[in-house]
Formats: sequence, structure tokens, C-alpha cells
Amino acid sequence: MGGTLVFEGTTVGATFSQDALPDNEIGQLGLPVVWHAFTLAQCTRVEVAYCGTDPVFTGYWGLIAKGCPAAITIPATGFSDVACGDGNRTFVYDSLGVGTYYIPVLSDVFGTAYGPYRIELNARVCTGGTPPNDLCSSVAPVTVPVGHEVAFIGDNTGATFIGDGAAGTLFGSVPVPTVWHAFELTHCSSVSVDYCRTANGQTNYWNLLATGCPAALTINPSQILDDECGNGMRTLFFASLQPGIYYVPVIYDPFAGAAGPYVVDVRVGTCFGGTPPNDLCAAVVPDNLVLGVAATLKGDTRGATNDADGLPGSIIGSSALATVWHAFTLEQCARVTVDYCPTELPYASYWDLLVRGCDATDVVTPVFIQVDQCDSGRRTLVFDALEAGTYYLPVLLDAFNGSVGRYAIELLAINCEGDVPVNDNCSDVPVVSLGSDTVVFDGNTTGATNAGDGAPGSLLDDPAVPTVWHAFSIGACSNVRIAYCGTIPVFGNYWDLLFRDCPAEGPVFPSDINDALCASGARTLLFDSLAADTYYLPVLLDAFTGARGPYEVSVSASFCDLQTDAAGRLIPPSGLRVYPVPSDGAITVEGLRAGPYRISVFDTGGRMVEARTGISTPTAQLCDLQHLPAGTYLLVVEQEGTRERRMIVRSGQ
Repeated sequence: MGGTLVFEGTTVGATFSQDALPDNEIGQLGLPVVWHAFTLAQCTRVEVAYCGTDPVFTGYWGLIAKGCPAAITIPATGFSDVACGDGNRTFVYDSLGVGTYYIPVLSDVFGTAYGPYRIELNARVCTGGTPPNDLCSSVAPVTVPVGHEVAFIGDNTGATFIGDGAAGTLFGSVPVPTVWHAFELTHCSSVSVDYCRTANGQTNYWNLLATGCPAALTINPSQILDDECGNGMRTLFFASLQPGIYYVPVIYDPFAGAAGPYVVDVRVGTCFGGTPPNDLCAAVVPDNLVLGVAATLKGDTRGATNDADGLPGSIIGSSALATVWHAFTLEQCARVTVDYCPTELPYASYWDLLVRGCDATDVVTPVFIQVDQCDSGRRTLVFDALEAGTYYLPVLLDAFNGSVGRYAIELLAINCEGDVPVNDNCSDVPVVSLGSDTVVFDGNTTGATNAGDGAPGSLLDDPAVPTVWHAFSIGACSNVRIAYCGTIPVFGNYWDLLFRDCPAEGPVFPSDINDALCASGARTLLFDSLAADTYYLPVLLDAFTGARGPYEVSVSASFCDLQTDAAGRLIPPSGLRVYPVPSDGAITVEGLRAGPYRISVFDTGGRMVEARTGISTPTAQLCDLQHLPAGTYLLVVEQEGTRERRMIVRSGQ
């Protein structure tokens, strides 16, 4: 409630297969559609806005659906073409009940509802309703450790003052509508509560925290600041709060602008005059650091001491510099990166080392130190070939160099140089059966080799490029989607294919390659009408393009109608067969019906780049595509209706 979701995608290549039940409005029209879904936990007013879609869509489904395939449709209660400010449409659905709803996004190749889109969903309180956090008894406290923060997001429209305070207390005596949030502290802490990200321009606040529910005691801030945010919104600072649960009241006052969606950020630091919970090395519990999975460490150095930091004579014990600690454990040899990039404050002084114990006598120094990896100029340490074991990471307090206060450190462990990934050879990987659920493959390409990847004379044999492998099987004709969306950082190069053999021999090329379906810009491969078989998925190691390190690939499938032509070749569900795919500039289209036809070719921007009409025999030849730039295109056949097929031109100009 009060929050926002953003969906991005493209309608290129959409179908109407399995979209809706036959008697449903969407099913009756049979127009191509892509989908998104959201779930509501309480009555909600939802805005569905196409703001930012470029070019502007002019065709929409002005409804949402329940059930999948769509069974029930719910029309919008209103819409606006000016709310976005860029000509895109906003739909309003008031008083949606608890449940899951599906958003159909129309694909209209002949109109302008075609190509990339952006949809923003905003959740508001139902008209005439009350917020889900109107009562403090309905909110669950969130534990916030020192150095961490939590964002409370909501909408106070319709708030009441019922049950806010105990009799005789401030909230019990002043009937002001209020909504609530709660957080829990496990260590004495300083806390800031700010409205910096609230955009309603309010001028009235509850300048306090409360304990108990209904609110009993109130705690006044040490400071009230209206110049910290930079936009005039308020910040409350509490210097020393003891462990316990605290309630954040958010006032509802439409006359002072305090109405509607809001964001309240609560940030927890070290207690004034206290010490951080990780001040002593012996007090920290090591975290298991998994290869390929980033871990973020957070804390606050204020109040740190040099107590028991290292034995006398050790580099840390002799320095008498105040230090806090973290620890991690490796289960195998790893190359570990320690970077301070997420630290907001201007840190300029560091402990450039790790130690193997709290006596700090066994020091591990980095193989190199980088100061240009982070946009902020923070430091990055790289430790090569760390053996399995536990390592302690010291974080320095140095107020003279700005290294004081809240910090965040990201750790990432990858394979040691020279270590070969367990899936380096396709013959060593298990075959996963691909059903209706999405299968996620993850791993790390570091150390991959090209040994045994390709059959002699095959694509992977020459040139021999290091590759790791996964394998899946399908039991019936399927359309398969392979997406690298979870790979961060995004790879710069890929194997855009599959293989049926190990070692790899005959490649299977995708019907579409798309770098817009993942919000990160990572690649998605779409394979139409793959026959039942086992397929090997290669993942490329190419350090020169950034295709190196941890990756995550999701593979999903949907069944197709298994049809073959007279020669036993597979015919896609559209009834059209286009070959070769990818094309070298000349294609053949099979599956036309007798009579007049029109064949059009559209680029990914929806522009027609080729057209041909005629009277068909069973085969129509298009030989003139070499003038097109290499890329993905949509071939549309108009002949007693419209049928579509994606295709790839490899050798365009």
C-alpha cells in the first residue's frame, strides 16, 4: 500500500495461445498479448500507467483479468491520457479486493501497441477504506541492526484515530488520524527518521516515537531538522535508544499536505557514548561466503574502540586504532573481492588486509588494491587464492580521514585461478527435466576450459572458446525461453545457441534474440518448437567482453502443437515454416494457403522494411533480404487472417 511496481518488456513476438478461456473477452478476440501479474493483500485502488513507453502506445486492453488463462475480466473504473505527461494512458481500478490480478498488454503490429513498453503500478487506499496499518496492533516490528536501514512505505488516506493511544496518553487525548509502523533495536542505537522521499510537501508531523500499543510513552527527538533532506522534508534524530520495540506514527492531515503516499526511512547507527555490537573481534559470528553469491556487510564505526583487537606486536594490536569487525568462512579455495562501493560516506582510510584469527598475527594482504572500480572512489581489495577457512575483516575508524559512521561492504568469492568449474565439461552435467516450472541454472565461468566442448571440426572446436555447460530435456514439442536476467554484472557476450550432442556438434539456433526483455539488459533467447530431446546449454567465458564470473540462467518451456509436414519436418503452431534460421539474407516461407497473399517484414521498432504480394503456391520465396541490417525481424503473412513468425538475419549490411 502506497508502493510502486514497474513492469518492462516488449510485445514483439507475442501470441494469443493460452491467454484466455474461449468465452472470455480476450479469448473471443484472439489478439496477441503479453502478461504481468500482481497480488493484493487488502482492498486497493490501483493505477496502471504506461508512463515512459516510447513510442507512445495507442492501443490498450482497458481491463485486467483474474484466472490464468483469463476467466474473468474487470474493466477500468477510469482512465487519463494526460496524467503521465507524455501522452501515455493511465487506467484506474478502484476497490480491487484481495487476490491476484493479471495485466494483459496488447500487441498490435499494425498499430502502435508494438515493441518495448513500461508500466507503472501504484497502490492506493480504496475509496472510503482505511489503510491496512491504521491500527498499531496490525503492524509487525522490523528488526534493524546497527548500520542498517528500513523503508516504511504506505498511504495514510482514510486513516482514523481509533485505538491509537491509551487513555490519558498523548495519542489517547488528541484525536488525530494516524497510521503506524514499528521497528525493533537489539543494541543501544542512534536512530534517524526521515521523510526525504515523501513527495507530498507536508508541513505537519508527529515529532516523536512511541512505545507500547496502543501508544503509552512517547519519546521526543534529540534534534528536528528540515534542511537535511534538501527538499524541505523533515528528519528526526534520536541519540540513544535502548533495545526494544518503537512505533513510528505517521500523521494524516490533508490541510497540511500530509495525505496520500509516503516513504519514511529509518536508519540505525551506533548509540551516542556506546560501542558498536561488532566492536570486539571475538563477538562476531562468521558468515558462510558462497562462491558466486555477493554478500553485503553493514555497520557503523562510531564509538569503536581498540579493545582486544590484536595481540601486542601484531599490526592491528600495535596501532591502537579503533576497529570494528566482520568475519566470513570459505569452504574451498576462492578469489575474494572486498569493495566499499556501497558506502555512502566519504571513507578515505582503510585496513587493507584480512586476518585469520582475532589475535591478528596471521595477516593476509591483497594482491592488488583498486580505487577506480567504484563510481564513488571507494576502495576495492582483491585477495587471490584464499584457502578454505575463516577470515576476519577489520573496518577502521579514522575520523581525521572521514572514515567514521555508517558503512556497507560487498564481498564476492569466485573460483580460484586455475580451478576448473564442476560443469566445465558437458559430459559431467546432470540432465534436468524441464516441465511447467522454470529451472534456474547458476555457476561461475572463472577457470573454464575448452577441453571436450566440441566435436572435431564443429563450431565449438574451432575456434576453441572456454565454456561451461548445463543440460535439460523436454518430453514434447516446446517453445523454450532462456534468460540471463539474473546475471549481475551483465555479460557482454553469449553463446546464442543450444546443442543436442555432447561433445557439441550440430547447433540449434534461436528464433529470436532479445536484450530488452530483462530489465538489466541481459540476453534472452527464444526457441520455437523444439522437438522432444535433450539439449545442452553452453555458457561462454570471454574476459574481454565481461562475460566472466558468476551467472544465473533461467529456462522455461511452454508446449506447442506438434505438427509435421509431408517430409516429417516440424511445423510451428502458426502453420508457417521459415528457413534457414538464422538467415543469410535469403529465406523460404512454407505453409501458405492457395490464393492471394501479402508478406510483410517488420523491424523491432515496428517499421515495415519489406513487403511482397502475390498468388501463392504452397511455397513463396523471398530472396531480397540481404539489404537489411543484421537483427531480429517479424514476418507477417496476411491471408485469410494474420500469421506471424520471428526470424533472424545474420549477414545484413
